[in-house]
Amino acid sequence: MAVAGSVRELGCDVLCPLDARADRPTTIADAVLLVAAFPPDDRLRALAIATRRLALQLLFEIDSSGGDRAIDDVLSRLDEVEDLGPIHRERVEMLVRGSWAGRSQADRLFASLAPTWPASRQPGVDRALLRLSHFEITSGLTPAKIAVNEAVELAKRFSTERSPSFINGLLGKLVRSMQDEASAAQQ
Repeated sequence: MAVAGSVRELGCDVLCPLDARADRPTTIADAVLLVAAFPPDDRLRALAIATRRLALQLLFEIDSSGGDRAIDDVLSRLDEVEDLGPIHRERVEMLVRGSWAGRSQADRLFASLAPTWPASRQPGVDRALLRLSHFEITSGLTPAKIAVNEAVELAKRFSTERSPSFINGLLGKLVRSMQDEASAAQQ
């Protein structure tokens, strides 16, 4: 099922901002009032999009600011997100910590799938998106189709013009290789 544009906009542009802006809700109560017009499933989708976007932003920041030494400092920035709520905060932290812990495995895998584009040559946003999606897919937290689609949508908003097709292609190869491994294991 495709995500409606208004739901994607709510998740990507309005809910749970890391930076304070006058046109965005600043408290959980404000966010609840804002999403009240949406059906429950759309509210959950918007929050899932917002938590994934936050995880992407934090992974990018961790990667840019020294890695392991910076992870707790960067995650403390979640205190600035007043409309996040404890459940979604926990989800963002799990996505960030899991993606960061599995970055070497993800980077090696993607380097084998795209040898001319190792992690060191990728834009930082693409690297963070690939690591995040790799964690979501390989851990089983998110169905592969959803993880790939959401990564492509985030690449459209936050990365280069060529990034969406690059991300889609690499994640497609990841999913196919996992399906091939599962088929081989069943035989």
